[in-house]
Amino acid sequence: MSFWDKNYSGEEYRYGIEPVPFLVDSIAGRPAGRALCIGAGEGRNAVWLAQQGWDVTALDESSVGLEKATKLADARNVTIRTVAADAAAWDAGEERWDLVTMFFVHPPPEIRIAIQERVKGLLAPGGLFVMEAFTPRQLEYGTGGPGTSKSGQPGPPAEEVAKRFIEPEDLRRQMAGLEIRWLEEKVITLTGGTHHDGGEGAVVHCIAENSFGPA
Repeated sequence: MSFWDKNYSGEEYRYGIEPVPFLVDSIAGRPAGRALCIGAGEGRNAVWLAQQGWDVTALDESSVGLEKATKLADARNVTIRTVAADAAAWDAGEERWDLVTMFFVHPPPEIRIAIQERVKGLLAPGGLFVMEAFTPRQLEYGTGGPGTSKSGQPGPPAEEVAKRFIEPEDLRRQMAGLEIRWLEEKVITLTGGTHHDGGEGAVVHCIAENSFGPA
């Protein structure tokens, strides 16, 4: 059983069942379309999007997490599509998605950057990429992210932890090819289950748009 399958095992939703507030704010007033949630986990954001009328695909490497996402969708009388696959390798099509989300996904940097590079080709003209992740300042808080799991399972070695957090200006360079609509670092109150249980955290918020259309 993988780390994330173990992390999501049990009835409890580790990160809660309500959407990330930044997602709610980011798409306010935007018409529903096709949405891809990368690192969807137990589905709190994917299910909320489905409730707003989006056609949602939840992508995650953990089949256990996605089973819970489906259960949550059923409880709220909506439907989501789930795909258990590696986000860096799964064929998600080209210029297909009106919204791609990536919340608190912290693989090794070379993998994350590869995923971000693929996102550029996934967005339909006018499509949005919405991201929230921890910055290196999160090391001062210890309220979430790699190395702070409350599941009892070992996290990555300490020397790898800082590398997995994201500097905002690095993200600006990495998302070149999309138009950055919003990019900021801020300290927020984390919400969502026992793993983000009300402490403060240092995050980067990013909204990037495919405003240029096909090359």
